[in-house]
Amino acid sequence: MGTAVEAYRNLHCARIRAASPVARPAATGLVLLLSDLAALLAAGWLGLYLWSVLHPGARMDFYFHLSPVLVVFLLVFAWLGLYPGAGLNPVEELRFTVLGTTIVYLVSAASIFLSKEIGTRSRGVFLSTWLCSILFVPLGRTLARRLFATRSWWG
Repeated sequence: MGTAVEAYRNLHCARIRAASPVARPAATGLVLLLSDLAALLAAGWLGLYLWSVLHPGARMDFYFHLSPVLVVFLLVFAWLGLYPGAGLNPVEELRFTVLGTTIVYLVSAASIFLSKEIGTRSRGVFLSTWLCSILFVPLGRTLARRLFATRSWWG
């Protein structure tokens, strides 16, 4: 008799757990982090590609060694409170993604200037990738929300 009651209780508890959504901020944050990473990679690639179309002599392979800067973007986004990102006002999220992206680009520009490597980097690539970044990061986050916001773990 005791095992039947325990089995019923376990089944009932399992149904309650399945019916009630359990938000997992870490999972939400991971999805948004991966979305930001994909958006920044796409923005970098598109910015380089567009500049190479306008200026066929531009070398794209020169910029691939800058990929560790992606970690800096993600750290700045985390510092600004964009992870896990659930519950943020859309206006604040847009403001912080553009602000974070611009901060990283400005610090990068200052470090390039101070290291006197100005001649080796194209300002056009820099500006085109920045513009693509401030467009793609919010769009990527919107797409991630549309794909995953209905999941029980989102939030």
